[in-house]
Amino acid sequence: MNGMYKYPIVYRGSDAAKVFMEVATKEAEEIEYLYSNKKPMIPLTKEQQDANASSTRCYICGGNFTKEDWKVRDHCHLTGVYRGPAHNSCNLKFKVPNFLPIIFHNLSGYDSHLFIKELGNDNYDINVIPENTEKYISFSKKLVKDFLLGF
Repeated sequence: MNGMYKYPIVYRGSDAAKVFMEVATKEAEEIEYLYSNKKPMIPLTKEQQDANASSTRCYICGGNFTKEDWKVRDHCHLTGVYRGPAHNSCNLKFKVPNFLPIIFHNLSGYDSHLFIKELGNDNYDINVIPENTEKYISFSKKLVKDFLLGF
């Protein structure tokens, strides 16, 4: 993915939840930095200009362009690479995320308590959707500025 691939981190130890939170926070800070330093669109080649000019459909939704929902040039804000012609409304829906989803299999049991304990080590709130007093369906935590970590 454009040189942004990272190898998985494997860690075992009694402080695994703490190390996990440190790594997740670092990732969130790096992502926030990338998105706060948006790159302008790289100038289109002649072929891209011609293809864009002749396009009649949005590359995102496949719908036709109209006077109410006109054509814009969509590009990646991380790389500056042109992605294709898009409806203005579709382009605006491609907002910069402020959420880092983290998915665990079978986290509803005791293991989630290890993370909840680590999530409580600062002044930000933890948002929890409980199944009962012992199990959680989901929880999220503010990490840096407006960046959320969601489980």
